[in-house]
Amino acid sequence: MLIAQESVIINGKIIDEKQPLQGVHIQNLERNRFTITDTEGKFSIEAFLGNTLKITYVGKETIYRVITQFDLETDQLLLVKMKDEVINIEEVEVSKNPDINAQSLGILQHKPIERTYNEKRVYSETRILPSGLWSLLVGAVSVNFEGVINAITGKSKKIKQLVANDENMKVANYIIENMSTFLRKTVRLTDEEIEKLSYFVMERTQFHDVIKAKNHKMLEFMLADAWVELQQNAK
Repeated sequence: MLIAQESVIINGKIIDEKQPLQGVHIQNLERNRFTITDTEGKFSIEAFLGNTLKITYVGKETIYRVITQFDLETDQLLLVKMKDEVINIEEVEVSKNPDINAQSLGILQHKPIERTYNEKRVYSETRILPSGLWSLLVGAVSVNFEGVINAITGKSKKIKQLVANDENMKVANYIIENMSTFLRKTVRLTDEEIEKLSYFVMERTQFHDVIKAKNHKMLEFMLADAWVELQQNAK
């Protein structure tokens, strides 16, 4: 006699070097369920025994985690630690007398713009700009050693990854806040399905572009097509 499996809500936490990661994308590949981690790195998702969770985050190695019997029975959080993507650098050459000028340093004059917290970190911790006592003067040009060191150590990359995740979440939230009426009435989606669709498309650059242009008509067509794609992937 066959006994039907029962689904269980898996509660977990995603960390990076012991720090919780917010905005991590978790997908149950078999059940086509989606969710993201909160500010504490925690998440909940429905799963059956043997289901595979795909865990993705910008700049981190993608993780595939198969749900075991222990995961279904334990009261403990499913703890997952993500690692940075490794980019091999074949060779780094440092010249004794580099040709440093305003163009090579990327110093540009522009009007101040509003930035998110993570964007401000990118601006202050990665740009090569004058930095008071920590400057190397070459004519009228100075070098921000903090920016140079951050670029070498990879800190700049990590900060920019945070900004990328911020932008993805803005796209998902925009769709949920501004397109839910259309998706409910025309596509006939539930709130859960709208949220699922938003997370499904939030990393796609074309959705970023259309939302920036506030082209809701085009966005409606794109969301309808994406829902069809999502349904086909679930089969």
